[in-house]
Amino acid sequence: MTALLLGAAVAAGYLAGRARPARAISDWAAWQTRPRGLRYAAVWTIRSAEGLGWLAAHPVQGWRAWRTRDTPPTLAVVPVRADPWPPDRGPR
Repeated sequence: MTALLLGAAVAAGYLAGRARPARAISDWAAWQTRPRGLRYAAVWTIRSAEGLGWLAAHPVQGWRAWRTRDTPPTLAVVPVRADPWPPDRGPR
C-alpha cells in the first residue's frame, strides 16, 4: 500500500513537472496589459504568489535586495562639457 501511494505521488509529481501549470499561469499573468475587475485581482494574486515563493526560496537574496532597495546605482564618471553650445561668433 505504501509503495502504491509513493508511486502515485512520484507519478503525479512527474506529470505536474511536465505540464508546468505554474509556468503557464505566470506567462498568462505577464501578458495581461490592462487587466480590469476580476482579471486584475487574478493577475496581482499570481504575481504576489510568485514573489512570496521567490522570497521563501531565496531569503538571503531577498533580504539583501530589501536593504538596498533605495540605493541609487553607482554611475560612472562621464566628462561633461561646461557649455553645450558653441560660442557665438557674431553676425555672419
